[in-house]
Amino acid sequence: MHESELHQVLGAHPELIEPGLRFLEYETPIGEGLRCDLLCEDLGGRKVYVEVKWTAGRRAVIQVEQYEAVRGTDDTSRFILVALEARPGIPDLLRKRGFEFRKIDRTSLLAIKPEWENELQKSNGRGRSSNISPEMKDARLTVLHTLCARMQDELPGIYFQHSRESKDRLLLQWRGDDYFNLYFSNKIRDGFRFAFVVDLDHKRSTRRKELCTILSGTAEEIAQALECSSGDGIGDERLTKEGLRSWVKVMNHRWYSIYQMYRLPGTDWSNTNEVVEELIPVGYNFIEKIDSLLQRYAPLRG
Repeated sequence: MHESELHQVLGAHPELIEPGLRFLEYETPIGEGLRCDLLCEDLGGRKVYVEVKWTAGRRAVIQVEQYEAVRGTDDTSRFILVALEARPGIPDLLRKRGFEFRKIDRTSLLAIKPEWENELQKSNGRGRSSNISPEMKDARLTVLHTLCARMQDELPGIYFQHSRESKDRLLLQWRGDDYFNLYFSNKIRDGFRFAFVVDLDHKRSTRRKELCTILSGTAEEIAQALECSSGDGIGDERLTKEGLRSWVKVMNHRWYSIYQMYRLPGTDWSNTNEVVEELIPVGYNFIEKIDSLLQRYAPLRG
């Protein structure tokens, strides 16, 4: 059960957010690289921008504050954070900053999706379990925004995106739907993933499959270029237990065709500048070396 499924339910049943609300569209652009989960219209004809979370915490507040780009040009719109649960103080914090909070009524939700009952009881409204604490998630979000701002000095096209599947990431377009995709790993607590992907977010891609076939068996060569180990055929958790600091893999996944995992063990995540200073040279090196590699493969040019 994923947060994106909750988006779909609320789009089909906007009355769970507010009586009389009319759904307009999903993933509404609100600025460069930024999207709002749902766009609705209230009974007064005002636009209502909705951010959806299982649990509303500090990280959610930071995301909603990005809507300031819209509020600066449209002072008639409303901005609502919707969640099944909220951490203490979050609803008041939102109201103080000019945003609204709506708690989804669990009974009404289960009347529509009764099959969710066991999952909601297990997760206490948080959806998928995670080994990443809310505090670390907040710190990671700050690092991503800072990293984006710093890398824009050399790569002006790079931008932050919060996707429908709650994957906060930095994207840099290579060509068409092919992107460099930078984000924190949810499985490896101290891991950051530098990735290149053909047909980003496409569940199936002939071109991505074709690239993986072409690069099959070249992980060692790519690892040498990136000055790290090859992790092909070995799980990330096992590589972490073996004490590896960084490794590269070639895979057919909608978020990565090639990726370098880079670990920051023992890092003080509250020290944003220290984390960013360590990630920047790795990111530049990955983009430079993979770009050079990709130039040699004709199938990506069409």
